[in-house]
Amino acid sequence: MLLALLALGIVARGVLWQDYGREAGGQINSYPPNIDYATLRRFDEFLPGVAVAMVKNFNAPLWARIAQHGQRWLAAGVLATLVMLTPVVNAYYFDDYGYGFFMTTFGYSLVACAFAVLVVAALSPASMLYRVRIPGAYQLALWSYSTYLSHKAVGFILQRQLQPIEPSSLGLLVAVTITSVAVGWLLYQFVETPFMAIRNRRFPTSFASDAQRPKLVAS
Repeated sequence: MLLALLALGIVARGVLWQDYGREAGGQINSYPPNIDYATLRRFDEFLPGVAVAMVKNFNAPLWARIAQHGQRWLAAGVLATLVMLTPVVNAYYFDDYGYGFFMTTFGYSLVACAFAVLVVAALSPASMLYRVRIPGAYQLALWSYSTYLSHKAVGFILQRQLQPIEPSSLGLLVAVTITSVAVGWLLYQFVETPFMAIRNRRFPTSFASDAQRPKLVAS
């Protein structure tokens, strides 16, 4: 099902690129609302992470075998990320042409897959990445989804409100970043956390705690 949904996102972007991806004869100004912002055309980027979470939480024997090779996953993840970031920089948009077909159709999904491999490495005790501790990263990770959901709206609002003072690009970037993280924290505290508490009450066995996990693996 995950592969089918991944394919759906890829096909949807590929089809719509024909109408909105190229400057010559296309409506390139319609690319953001029809492809970049649209749920159907972007939801597949979540699926590699969902797959990692499903295996880790619901298939302990398979996850144990995967986690044994943390260093290999780290090497693969770094290589895959570097391979994908190169076309992100050089082949996403071309002057006097428009958005590239490959990056529009496959790029979003492949970048997500590359980062998902890094997530596997970060969760594998055998990986060097597992032992890296960055102050504040845990908190940012907790707020990251809420920050992601709100950052685009925050950017539009701040750009409009700050337009009279004509801030520099760097100043606007800093303002949007700080405000987005703050809004993400608020959403996490007052929306996401209460709903996760409801989930845990209704489905208490969906995610095993660290104390329970060894018993599950042993069983």
